[in-house]
Amino acid sequence: MSDTPDTTVKAAQPKSGKMPVMLGLALSLPALAAGFWLTWSGMIPFGGGQAAGSPAAVSYIELDPLIVALNPGSRSRHLRLTAHLEVEPGARAAVENLRPRILDMMNSYLSALTLGELEAQSSMIRLRAHLLRRIALIAGEGQVRDLLITEFVLN
Repeated sequence: MSDTPDTTVKAAQPKSGKMPVMLGLALSLPALAAGFWLTWSGMIPFGGGQAAGSPAAVSYIELDPLIVALNPGSRSRHLRLTAHLEVEPGARAAVENLRPRILDMMNSYLSALTLGELEAQSSMIRLRAHLLRRIALIAGEGQVRDLLITEFVLN
């Protein structure tokens, strides 16, 4: 064993990989910020949509309140329902003319429901969906946008 120091040259160690990561972050953050700003300000058009600040052109038709006696097993209970139809502005007159047919359908459908179906937790969602589908069949597709139930009382 000798007292001489080890003179072998150590292999050059690779530098840590932090520099490319830092450079990538430094270049990507301004690019992301610019992309967000261009999209948010509307300079990059996506087309087809409405601006967030302008409301959609709609028209509402108020339907007469319905009072429906529930089936005989319900101990003379009844349902009171008031609703509005959200329609396309150009279709208002056509849907207004169909109001008696729509009310007849709603009355027939509601009188066929049982008390258990109306008291279920998801009854409003199902009721609105079923009525809206039936109204769309009467008025035609695309004429009625939505059914807004403003009063739903079980007595």
